Amino acid sequence: MRYTTQTFYFLMLLTALSCKTAVEEAESCEEHALVDESPPLPLKVLTKEFVFHDTMPIGRGYDFDRNGKLTTAKRMKKVFVKDKVDLDFSTLLDEDLRYAAKICHKRLDNKKLKAENKAGNLTISKEQLQENLAIIQQLKDGNTPLNEVFDTYKIWGEDKKGNMHFTAYYTPILCAREKPDSVYRFPLYRKPKNWKGKLPSRREIDGEGVLKGKGLEIAYSNNLIDLYSLQIQGSGYLEYEDGRKEMLHYGGKNGHPYRSIGRYLVSSGRISARSASLSTIKNYVKENPDQMENVLFHNPSYTFFNPDSRKPSGAMRTELVGLHSVAVDRRYIPLGSLLLGKVPYIDRKNKVVRYEYRLLIAQDVGGAIKGAGHVDIYAGTGAKGKRYADRMHHYGNLWLLIPKNN
Repeated sequence: MRYTTQTFYFLMLLTALSCKTAVEEAESCEEHALVDESPPLPLKVLTKEFVFHDTMPIGRGYDFDRNGKLTTAKRMKKVFVKDKVDLDFSTLLDEDLRYAAKICHKRLDNKKLKAENKAGNLTISKEQLQENLAIIQQLKDGNTPLNEVFDTYKIWGEDKKGNMHFTAYYTPILCAREKPDSVYRFPLYRKPKNWKGKLPSRREIDGEGVLKGKGLEIAYSNNLIDLYSLQIQGSGYLEYEDGRKEMLHYGGKNGHPYRSIGRYLVSSGRISARSASLSTIKNYVKENPDQMENVLFHNPSYTFFNPDSRKPSGAMRTELVGLHSVAVDRRYIPLGSLLLGKVPYIDRKNKVVRYEYRLLIAQDVGGAIKGAGHVDIYAGTGAKGKRYADRMHHYGNLWLLIPKNN
């Protein structure tokens, strides 16, 4: 289960027992677990109709030029507006998408799920969601216009002009120890049961140690920011000294409000909006270790974990599939929905240079994914997923797909 959108890394310098520092060890833990010398993640259909200029409009979330947000479109009066997208549907199909459609279709067989979902100005039935996913599994490659198969409803996005805020998340791999020592001394906790009153804040848990010694410890990290990053992602792998890996899944929250650390650092002028990424935030705290607690404790919300052998999964209780699974606000987009994303493609300077069309399935939710203007793409596991998720906080378009009534 996703907890928020931006992933924020810091690898804190600690006293090492060998020539390798804790920072180097933490970095190598994630990198060697998924050594990846392959090219960047593949794109699908790239749009060519846009030429970007340095005067591109500024976005609300992070204010910088060429973040992909366009203001020329007319204001939409409804959350979903029927639209037409001229696109060869079959070019968007791949085996990963078909696999995601198969497992989500099976999950929707659950009789406990709602028969209908009210979403904005639409009512979407479970049968329609399943029919969408069946089409994905059955359609053969070939020239198939999207509009012959689906009705496409453009979603009004962040500004009610169709600008959808895209971010990304991934499954991290965190070095850990089963028992604490002088380096690995920051615990990962299960959620307390039968706790009287409001659960403690992040400051109380990590700063004051109010849960210490209560039998809730799962394992120990060598720094707080890696632990925080794991919480932001909502799940991840622990890698122990002997090479064993253990999967941790979302185990609940402490009930305190979520406050974005990334937005805090940008608004306070510590990092620039354009350069906001995992790496820049990590470097800021690495260069300013005295600010570590000030930054982390800005967010009082806290995530707990449960060890579980299942692969990374979302709120729909289905396995997440890289670059096809997304986290949404299910008040507007029901879990199991099939979506068409016009996803921003970003260059090395964090500028949107074009878009790619990609079929997405709503399988997850997130604490910071609020409203009909923000979706979070699952980018995969380890180093490759981290690279994709690192910088994505840009704008594109999103359509909800409904099977045609023939």
